[in-house]
Amino acid sequence: MALHVLFGVTGVMAALIAHLKIGQTTGTRYHSQLLWLVVTFWVALAGYIVTFIIWQKWGLSWPVLIVPGWVSYRLLVHLHYWKKHQPITRLL
Repeated sequence: MALHVLFGVTGVMAALIAHLKIGQTTGTRYHSQLLWLVVTFWVALAGYIVTFIIWQKWGLSWPVLIVPGWVSYRLLVHLHYWKKHQPITRLL
């Protein structure tokens, strides 16, 4: 998912894998981490759509930088919890 900015297909592949595997991880610490990635993907997709509309309507290109920044934050939080082998207990 971290490479989604360079190669959009990697984000889609990561979300697809997370969606497919989330049922198998129920009751483990990885369930919350996969859920975290799925939420990150869908909110980022919505964010990209909104920023595209803003770009089309007002010609502003700087809002496009907000979404990758937010995704980077989410991925850093995910990696932090993954390294410590802990479930992610927060939503945002």
